[in-house]
Amino acid sequence: MKNLRALCIGLLSLLGAVHAADYVWIEGEAPDELPAALVGADGVDGVMGGKGYGMGGWGRTEIISGGQMLHLSWNAKQVDAYMPESGLVFGYNVDLMRSGEQHAWARIGWEWARSEFDWRLDDGQWQTVGPDVPTVNIQPIQTWNELAWLELGTVQAEKGKHRLQFRYRKVIAPDRNGKPVTQRILSGLDAVCITPDAFHPAGKWRPDEDHRNADDQAAVQAVFAAAAEPGPDGRAWTRLDGLWQYAPWEEERVAEEDRLLPVEKLDVDLGSLRWWAYRVPGRREQRLPEQVFAHRYLLRTRVRIPVEAAGRSVFLDVQRSSMLVSVFLNGVYCGNSDKAFLTAWQLDLTKAVRPGDVNDLVLVVKDAYYSLNPVGDASATELGNRRYWNLPGEHLRTNQGVASRMDWPVNRDPGSGIMEPASLVIAGPVYTTDVFVQPQVAKQQLALDLTVHNPTGASAAVEVRNRVVPWNGGKGGEVALTLPTATMQLAPGTTQSGNV
Repeated sequence: MKNLRALCIGLLSLLGAVHAADYVWIEGEAPDELPAALVGADGVDGVMGGKGYGMGGWGRTEIISGGQMLHLSWNAKQVDAYMPESGLVFGYNVDLMRSGEQHAWARIGWEWARSEFDWRLDDGQWQTVGPDVPTVNIQPIQTWNELAWLELGTVQAEKGKHRLQFRYRKVIAPDRNGKPVTQRILSGLDAVCITPDAFHPAGKWRPDEDHRNADDQAAVQAVFAAAAEPGPDGRAWTRLDGLWQYAPWEEERVAEEDRLLPVEKLDVDLGSLRWWAYRVPGRREQRLPEQVFAHRYLLRTRVRIPVEAAGRSVFLDVQRSSMLVSVFLNGVYCGNSDKAFLTAWQLDLTKAVRPGDVNDLVLVVKDAYYSLNPVGDASATELGNRRYWNLPGEHLRTNQGVASRMDWPVNRDPGSGIMEPASLVIAGPVYTTDVFVQPQVAKQQLALDLTVHNPTGASAAVEVRNRVVPWNGGKGGEVALTLPTATMQLAPGTTQSGNV
């Protein structure tokens, strides 16, 4: 029954994200109309089959819809020699399933480097799309070759047959010295989706396609069982190693005043998102390489917390993560990792815990790209931090100009996610969050700086006892030193430090 319930939850979640719709899906590499200037134009000395265009794929073809796309590459001399006044027009037959407003989306190539192009439905006005219009759902097929979705616009159209056209034409624009010159043609068209409903881009996947493999489905059903029995340290530790769920939750633009702030409100319908499996611990960039340009994303899992946790504290222990992680339990914001990236941190969850129930744990991750400060960069005047979203990860590490823009020093390791083990810990009502050891070898003395947290709603008088035992591979041994007992009086919901 438990597995059936989990499977139903997973199916409902998927249907919320990929419900069937009256959409039209078009493959860019299968036009019904080729430009007359290219048909039989064997004399064009282009890099794509001798014609300046091609239908194919390269790099990570598994993330290209159908494994192929339409791509064009003409240098300025070829544009001057062969571009007709009417431009290069590629046409696609469209059979709309419903009348009314239609949302037109295109999956296109080469973020920022692509050429200007026009599009229209039937004999409507040509609509121009410039190279600086930001896209969503960017995915790399290889370094500096990206595919991403762009909402072209909306049109009113009747059910039935139509013609969608894309046009590439000669463009004159100033070069770096201000001299007007012919621009090259560089463009890619992977797929088009026209739908009367909302469209949630997800790479090559069509709106009603199930993207999930066996791991993705297992992640939906996964529930960790938190231990109740305390260990030698008086706490019950549960490692959260294994399959979690992952979903991109991108921002269209990043407000500069919010760039380095944690996400404190989970204002998204989790059921509307597509979820993939993410194995913890591990770098998101290695686990899901096609997702490396999703710079804000969600990590989700479920934990059954025993009824014995009632009246005790519960916290999350993460040994290493990056960059900024916000934590929600059962929809309640519990706090964030702040600047503790690439090192261990803990966060109290007690206020949101439901003992004896399955608890929903969601982490919102902002990755290293959020550390890039756009202030003073002329190329980022309009786009802000969004300007950097397609930079290869290696570029963050090796380009000193990029590294100099980082507000947080993450350039040596721009990876993200839960990179070392995470655990759910059930402790006493009041617990020690940190012990800073201060040895003084010359005096043969040992001092401790203790931090104690009281997450309860009542004042607490506590005694803290400390002993030194051998590590012995984690097995411990005879007590080598017993330190004086520390006493503390903690108000409700407070943290206090003291010395021993």
